[in-house]
Amino acid sequence: MNLRQVQYMAGHKYVCSTERYQLNNLDELQSKLEKLHPLNLNK
Repeated sequence: MNLRQVQYMAGHKYVCSTERYQLNNLDELQSKLEKLHPLNLNK
C-alpha cells in the first residue's frame, strides 16, 4: 500500500500528517483501518 492510499484511508488532509507514522506503525494503522473503517464494519 502506498502513502497516498494510507493518507486517504486515514482521512488525513495533508500527506505530512501520514508521514509522521513510522514504517512499522503503518502496518498497525492499516490493520486498525481494515478493522474499524465504516465501510468494513458490516462485513
